[in-house]
Amino acid sequence: MASAPTPPAYPDDPSCAPATPGGAEALHKVWTSCLKNADVESLRRSIAENLKFRLGVAPISASPRDVWMAVAYTVRDLMVEARFKSTTTGYRDKKWVGYLSMEFLIGRLLVTNLHNLGLVDAVNEALSPLCMTAESLGELEPEAGLGNGGLGRLAACFLDSMATMDIPAIGYGVRYEHGMFRQEIIHGEQVERLDNWMRFPSPWQIVQPDKSVRVEFFGKVVPGSGPEGGYHPKWVDTRSVVGVPHDILVAGFGGRTINILRLWAARATSDLDLDLFNAGDYVGAASEKARYESITKILYPNDASERGRELRLMQEAFFVTCSVADTLRRFHDVDTDLRRLPRRVALQMNDTHPALAVAELMRALLDQHGVGWETAFDLVKGTLGYTNHTLLPEALERWPVPMFDRVLPRHMEIIRELDRRLDAITLQSDPEDAPTRAAMSIIDDSPIPHVRMANLAVWGSHATNGVSRLHSDLIKERLFPGFAKLHPERFTNATNGVTPRLWILKANPALAALLDSAVGPEWVTNLGLVESLRTRAEEASLHAEIAAVKETAKRSACNFIYTETGIALDPSMTFDVHVKRFHEYKRQLMVALGALVRWRRMKNGRATPPHATLFAGKAAPGYARAKLIIRFACRVADMMNADRATSGTMKTIFLPNYNVATAERVIPAADLSEQVSTAGCEASGTGNMKFAMNGALTVGTMDGANIEIFERAGSDHMFVFGLDAEAVEAHRRHRTRGADVLRTHPEIQDVLDFTASSTFDPTGAFAPLRDAILGPDMWCVLADLPAWLEAQDRAEAHKKNRAAWCGSMIHNIAAGAGFSSDRTIATYAREIWQLGER
Repeated sequence: MASAPTPPAYPDDPSCAPATPGGAEALHKVWTSCLKNADVESLRRSIAENLKFRLGVAPISASPRDVWMAVAYTVRDLMVEARFKSTTTGYRDKKWVGYLSMEFLIGRLLVTNLHNLGLVDAVNEALSPLCMTAESLGELEPEAGLGNGGLGRLAACFLDSMATMDIPAIGYGVRYEHGMFRQEIIHGEQVERLDNWMRFPSPWQIVQPDKSVRVEFFGKVVPGSGPEGGYHPKWVDTRSVVGVPHDILVAGFGGRTINILRLWAARATSDLDLDLFNAGDYVGAASEKARYESITKILYPNDASERGRELRLMQEAFFVTCSVADTLRRFHDVDTDLRRLPRRVALQMNDTHPALAVAELMRALLDQHGVGWETAFDLVKGTLGYTNHTLLPEALERWPVPMFDRVLPRHMEIIRELDRRLDAITLQSDPEDAPTRAAMSIIDDSPIPHVRMANLAVWGSHATNGVSRLHSDLIKERLFPGFAKLHPERFTNATNGVTPRLWILKANPALAALLDSAVGPEWVTNLGLVESLRTRAEEASLHAEIAAVKETAKRSACNFIYTETGIALDPSMTFDVHVKRFHEYKRQLMVALGALVRWRRMKNGRATPPHATLFAGKAAPGYARAKLIIRFACRVADMMNADRATSGTMKTIFLPNYNVATAERVIPAADLSEQVSTAGCEASGTGNMKFAMNGALTVGTMDGANIEIFERAGSDHMFVFGLDAEAVEAHRRHRTRGADVLRTHPEIQDVLDFTASSTFDPTGAFAPLRDAILGPDMWCVLADLPAWLEAQDRAEAHKKNRAAWCGSMIHNIAAGAGFSSDRTIATYAREIWQLGER
């Protein structure tokens, strides 16, 4: 095969990341060249026509929702026109990227697209006769239920960056009909409700039925041979489902490149069994349709049952099969020689959910295209890359071999052969090291053998990357040491990043305006320019401006929080924010206990500045312990907020149904960012980056990307606490009990006693939480709580010095220069995807 193309010269320094040349003037030229027909009058005319001809509504009687739909269709039409040029100059002339992710947390798209196309002002002027704005209409948009947390939001940021950087790309995902769930808090407990986000037609989705893919399940494999001999089995007696693609256009900033997010919806091959229907079995007649279309009903079906686990495996196989088939179809549109596949396409697996792509691409090459085994595996490795996002064993998917054999018998056959050949290589490499060979095997040796999807992904890829420097080191040292020893050149790091187009330009317009003035509008595509603020961190005039920006964001957040919860906050309070999905290692429990300690200190007469602790996030439906922590946090909030003596100066709030729209309101308003994961457990985090670039100061452990934020912001501008990763490992080896902490920290003992009292816990519901942390304290909650309290005291003292605090805000905003997703994508392009002209 030909050698890989020369990668583009993306530099390491984020301040040199790809940017639109010429700043605001050049951006204006780009917008006007790509969208030259988008003047105010034409926009107004298009909106009216969409109301009449697409929605069947007279403009004079249109509701705000009708107008939102019409504006969205107008914007989509402009993007479709620009897309045609993107397709012509992209996929045929450049290597392109397929980004495989089970989640894409894209948020609300109207205002995001308008910002990226430079049309916010024009659309607002077009809407002025209706006394509406793009921002007000955007509030009506249902948030797409395509993700749950950081994994999906990262994928959405990457799509934004790839389009902005003119990288031809397709995001491949699943069109979940109902998302994960809509969270309600009832009597302090999480209640899961159906997230019917598609109850209204989506103007953003373009269905492409002619590009549907047939996906097979079950059946059996019949051995056979081809015309020239060799093993050519047939997969027969299968049950089929059809994957129908729905495309959402993704505009890069400036509108030059319009990529797509292709979402697959499952459709039965037949709507009805007519014989059963005519026989009177009306339910049975539609049962097959209901069974197979359930594949894309809900994000992450609860896998507590055997049927739930089977559905999740089918969901992943459906998603991967459709995406691989579409990739090969696209490749054959421009090339006929499969040996050039890795030169044309880079497929990136975002975590282990798409790891089945290794076996599926092998199956397609072997069974459908007649490629030999060795050549096929070389092509698979050359095409695929794998991003690992976790060190936690439960998140590294394993599927029982009997289930795999039943649901995907041909894939299981291929995986067995991959495992056999891998074992032969490791045996030859080090015949004496049986434990390492066992750890590297794709199929484990447990009583019921399981397929290790992470091992499959590593072995079937040419590159495996972590998402922070610490995480990438731990991947090699703890997770895949055998693979790293065998192929050290395959392991690299690509620290996560977030798009400043959403997290500053859209979410924090006051800060965006300040940056325009301070460093020039080019920061939107070259966040490295913000680094220059560091030299002005002592300027009183800039302190006043940055304080005003934060005040504006906090007042907006107060209004939002009051609307959502009925609880009034004073903007003068310190906003101390912990928002992310609930998991024991993310230690919401520690922060809730710490809030109780500080509240009881206040009740005992200690002077404390006004302080509000904000929690938000969902727990997986089957994760009972995380749901109990939500209940605990809500109980803390109820106790504190009901205390008339202290509630004016100290409150705790749980914001339900955390999503991108909520994050856009809360993150810019934060004073303190709680990034308190047990060291060695958080792969990277992206919330920490969003908070920092919006001027929040981190209270955090030396974990994930916190370490890199610390290095950029400086020790005076972040409140580090707690055990590091090595100390956590020692704590666990020695099985250090949390109860040991209480001997020297009576105020923590007092709080734990209070949480066990009938006043706080009349039913004893929280006993499992107390028992877990008083015992071996797996997540170091009590081990780190004293240090967290001390960090809070340091933050409190620091905030009393207004000049010092404003200077720290500026240093954190400047540190955010290193955490743009543009910089991350430049790393992938250079080190993993090897992008460049052929």
